[in-house]
Amino acid sequence: MSKLLKGECAEMNKPTLKEQAHGEIEKIFRILLPQNGLQVREEQITLCHAMLDTLLKNNIALCDAGVGIGKTYAYLTACILLKKFAPHGPAGSQPVVISTSSVALQDAIIEEYIPFLSRIFLENRVISKPIRAIVRK
Repeated sequence: MSKLLKGECAEMNKPTLKEQAHGEIEKIFRILLPQNGLQVREEQITLCHAMLDTLLKNNIALCDAGVGIGKTYAYLTACILLKKFAPHGPAGSQPVVISTSSVALQDAIIEEYIPFLSRIFLENRVISKPIRAIVRK
C-alpha cells in the first residue's frame, strides 16, 4: 500500500470533532465527575449529548428534564465543549448566554458550578484555560 493510501486510511479512521466532543461527554460524566463526588446519571448524559448536538447545529432545543437530573452540569458541559471543539463555527464564535429562573441558580452557576467544572477540566486537560463567566443584569 502506498504512503498516500496509508495516510488516507488513517485519516478516514480519525474521529470527527463532533465524535471527539461526544467522547469527551462520556469521559466527563462517567469518569471525571464521579471521581469528584458526583453520580453517573444517564438522563444527564443524554441531555448533554442532545444539547451539544443542538449547539453544534446552531439550532434551538426544548428539553424537558425532571428535578435532580443534573441539567445545569449537562448544559454547562455542552457549552464548554462547543467552545472547545467548534470555536469558529456559527455558534462557537459567539458568547454563551444563560438566563436563569432565579438569582439563587445564577449565583450557584457563577460561584459553584463553573469553578468546580473549571478546576476538574483544567486538572484533566479537558480545557487549557479557566472558564470565565460574568453576570449581566
